[in-house]
Amino acid sequence: MRQTFGAMAALPGEITIPCETRSETVIIGPAFILSDVVTEPPLHVVPEADRETERDNFRAAVFRSTYAYTERIKQAADNLPINIREEVEEMLQVEMMMLQDPGMRKKIEDEIAAGKSAARASYDFFSNYTKFLRQATNAKMRGMAEAVESVLLAVLQQLGHVTGPTLADAPDGSIPVTPYLPVGMTSFLRGAEGIRIHGMINSRGTDEDHTNIVARGLGVGIARIDENTLKQIENGDIVIVDGPNKKIIFNPAATTFESYSAKSQADISTQRALLKKAQGDDGIVRTRNGDEVKVAANISCSDDVDGTNAVNAAGIGLYRTELELQRANSMISEDKWHDMFFDVVSRTQRGNVIIRTVDFDGDKANDSFDSQDIEKIVWRQMNAALRVADEIGYDRVGVMIPVVTSAAHLKTFQDVMDKEAARLGIAPIKLGAMVETKEFVCDLENADAAFFSLGTNDLIADIIGFNRFDREERNRLHDPTDPRVLAAIAATAAVGNAKGIPVSVCGDLGSDPRYFALLAGAGIRSVSAGASAVPVMKEVARRIDTATAKKLFGVMIATSDRDERLRLLDEFNARELGLRNRSLDSGWTSGLATTQPAPQP
Repeated sequence: MRQTFGAMAALPGEITIPCETRSETVIIGPAFILSDVVTEPPLHVVPEADRETERDNFRAAVFRSTYAYTERIKQAADNLPINIREEVEEMLQVEMMMLQDPGMRKKIEDEIAAGKSAARASYDFFSNYTKFLRQATNAKMRGMAEAVESVLLAVLQQLGHVTGPTLADAPDGSIPVTPYLPVGMTSFLRGAEGIRIHGMINSRGTDEDHTNIVARGLGVGIARIDENTLKQIENGDIVIVDGPNKKIIFNPAATTFESYSAKSQADISTQRALLKKAQGDDGIVRTRNGDEVKVAANISCSDDVDGTNAVNAAGIGLYRTELELQRANSMISEDKWHDMFFDVVSRTQRGNVIIRTVDFDGDKANDSFDSQDIEKIVWRQMNAALRVADEIGYDRVGVMIPVVTSAAHLKTFQDVMDKEAARLGIAPIKLGAMVETKEFVCDLENADAAFFSLGTNDLIADIIGFNRFDREERNRLHDPTDPRVLAAIAATAAVGNAKGIPVSVCGDLGSDPRYFALLAGAGIRSVSAGASAVPVMKEVARRIDTATAKKLFGVMIATSDRDERLRLLDEFNARELGLRNRSLDSGWTSGLATTQPAPQP
């Protein structure tokens, strides 16, 4: 890789830069530069004798682009899961309608008749439209700018102004590099054998735009860096995208590459062994001292069900429904909610499915919907869940309310549920509640709930008092070992156990093996994790002695110093669980094949 990174150019060897990403994986591969970048065609006057030919070239480009869009729609139908497929197909249909718009074609042909080239006339028309959209205050209109640019790109490619490889040409396992990937191209992230591109590097976009939402639903990480740095990446450059640490390493030194590769290979080997072990149980595992621990899965769309079945998760402890709305970016009918819920519940092989009604708090915010819209969405979701429970079985369906602030608050939702069930002439579903506010923790004794599920992300922020969406503030103050947080978790477990109300953890702590000992010590015997984390969480549950974990919890909650708490926790994990830096030692006496832990990058 050329060492031309501005101020970093003087640095020898590898270069590390921060990136924005929500990926929790490490991706290693060669960079593959995509050519799908709109560049400004030259402005010159086309001789009058050549203008008719230029117009014919434009018409042929529109025809070929339309055919290309038809092929993309077919690609999406063949390669994408149903919910993501619908979103991508709808966006492609919108783009194809723009392409076929007679008004657009007439204006461009008029510009060609006045002396512009087909490429320049197309560029000017669509770029002006894009500029207008990007200045809009409405987020949905701003998002449409990328769709318009995608149409322009398609036309310019057919006119021969943009040439070279696209995502369809990217080799499996490579890391494509492009300023932005149109959502219509996301179907090429996946092939007949599954996901073939596991990560990308972009310079534009946000976590909540169409492309990033679809990619996240597929399990593909997108890292974003500044455009100047992106332009200096060359084909074949070896790149390490370190999602957990939010950094990208270009031109890694041999020791860095070997360290990441060794850890990656060791993790793959351990994960395979843990997966095989997970497939031999039914989602319920026993601790060393005989306690049962339930490990369920979190999902965001129906395609995730296959992953939960593959690891024998004990049902779905959290079905996040707001992602479905973010993909659609519009209201979803009750019948469509019913079809999605029915699909998820009927295909889940073990346990039940806990449907969380829409949560638009914080990072899940969507300014396309106001409070009345959200009430309507929740009402439709409740009715859809009721119908599915009546059709498949009430033991298979649970409904959970997010951001509950009090027992009375939960009851207002239960009243709606009861009223709708009476209207439909069927039995109601008793609602569960997410415990993610300190006010609700203080009122749990009065809550009449089917279950409690600790949303630890919001709960920790609320108790300690920081904005979890402010990166600097979160890095400085986020602390799952804070005694106030530990007390809230223990109080929830105690109330649940005393009242016979099941208690689980569905927030990030439920997927993080580092903190499992604290949950077990607090009395938690059920967690819901991302499907990929289920085998690891099952294994730490098998390895733990809950009586020993309870003693650790007592020491931790009485320790005021944060660094000392983390030292105690990490020493316990290494000694009792063979867990170091969130990686399990496969040579621990759990019956896995003996290997030495890999060095940590």
